[in-house]
Formats: sequence, structure tokens, C-alpha cells
Amino acid sequence: MKSGDFSKLTENMDNTNRKKRGWPKGKKRRKSTKDENAPKRPISGYVRFMNERRDFLTKENQNMTFAEVTKLVGEEWSSMDQEQKSEYLNDAEKQRVNYLKQLEAYRKSEQYRSFLEKSKKLKSNTDEKSLTSTEQLSPVHPEVPIFTESFLDHNKTKESELHQLNKTNAEYEQQNDILEMHINNLRQAIIKLESDSSAQDLKNKSLNSKLLYFRELLVNTFSHISLPATSNFPTVDTIDTYMAEMCNILEKTPCEDTFASAVYEAMCNVSFETLNVYWNEQEHQTEL
Repeated sequence: MKSGDFSKLTENMDNTNRKKRGWPKGKKRRKSTKDENAPKRPISGYVRFMNERRDFLTKENQNMTFAEVTKLVGEEWSSMDQEQKSEYLNDAEKQRVNYLKQLEAYRKSEQYRSFLEKSKKLKSNTDEKSLTSTEQLSPVHPEVPIFTESFLDHNKTKESELHQLNKTNAEYEQQNDILEMHINNLRQAIIKLESDSSAQDLKNKSLNSKLLYFRELLVNTFSHISLPATSNFPTVDTIDTYMAEMCNILEKTPCEDTFASAVYEAMCNVSFETLNVYWNEQEHQTEL
């Protein structure tokens, strides 16, 4: 066989295989019932952003796949704040409101009524043909459609994109689990701080109660002794200042002095055992 004949044979085989692909033999495509006159549905704000950024990123990163570019666009959109997104969302909302107005007006038009009648007739004819072809079908093995290369490539791309989205979703779920763990730790820390704060409040109340009791005891002890310089007697409000001035006077006064003797006698009559019992009772109540 000559080389030219072999080339022609190969070309004929390719043409034969190419003819076998596509829609199955014996089956007709269902005619589309899309209303070409209807207003076109607007795209969302995210799709607007994606179309704008995808073209730019594709030119800047020619080695990246479609799925990688789509993921990168999604990450950019997620990182944007609401003010940055509002530019695209507001435009999308304006077009959506305008679309609804146009759609409402179109559905009142004669073109829409004509489309509905045409759709009903087409559906009726399709159902009748489908029923007839079903009755005439042979119970032999049905023909399996052979998909085109472009469809297989498109399907492969979509599967890759879906796989990438699932991977991204898994990463987000893992991050959510980590954040949930941090939140639980913070809750436990808050509970502990509240418990420590309550315990400290009880301790402060106990100390304030002890201090008040001790001041009252000192006032009762020195209630009959006035300071030599001012002739002031102690009260609960002035006992701290009274005791400080008393100590200064005693440091400069001989022990044989009348004031020093009176202070010494008063201190000997103080019942420190009663004071210890009161403090122990307060500590016991705090522990409870």
C-alpha cells in the first residue's frame, strides 16, 4: 500500500469516527423553548467581580488552571469588606430591580402570550412524538451516545473545580473547628475569672468587716482619752488619724507622763481574744 493511500484511509477512518460522535442515532434533539424576547436575567455582584478579576488574573498568571484562578478570585472576594463589595452588589441590585420591572411589563405584552402558545404546542408535539417513538423502539440494546472531546474536557475542568472547592471547604471547616476550640478556651477562662473575682469580693468584704470591728474596738478603748494638743476624742471616722497622732506623742513623751500611763492602762484592758474569735468567725463564713 502506498503512503498516499494509507493517509487517505486514515483520514476516512477519522471522518467515520467523527461522524459517530454526537447525538445518538434515531433520536432528535428537543427544540428549545427559551424565550428569546424576554429580558435577560442580570448577574450577581459576585459574578460581576469574578468576571472582572478572572480575565486580569488569567493574563497575569497564564500557568494557572481555570480552577486555580476561580479559587483565587473566591479568596479575594472573601477577604473584601462590605464596603468594597458594595460597589458590585449595588450595581447588581439596581439591575435586578430594573430586570423585574422589565419582566413584569413583558409578561403583559403580546409577545409573551405568543411565546406561551408556541411553548404549549411544542410541548404537545414533543410528547406525542416521544410516545410514538417509545412504542416503536426495539427491545434491543439502546445506543449509547458518544460525547465529544470538548464536552469531556469541559467536564474534566468542572470536576477539577469541584474538587478544589471541596478541598477549600474542608480547610474552612478545619479553621472553624480551631476557632471553636479557642472560643471554648476563652469561655473557660472567663468562668474562672468570674469565680476568682467573686472569691476576691468575699475576701474584701471580710477584711472590711474586720477593719470596722477593730476601729470600733479602738474607739471604745480610748473613748475617755483625749489628745493633749487638740483635746479631741476618737470616733470611728477619725480613729486612724487619732492613732497616728497618739503614736507620735508617745514617741516624745516619757513613760511616767499621765497621758502615756492612761494609754498603757487602756491597752491592758483590751480583750484581744475576743478580736481573734471574731476574725476566725469571719474567715469561716468566707470559706463557706
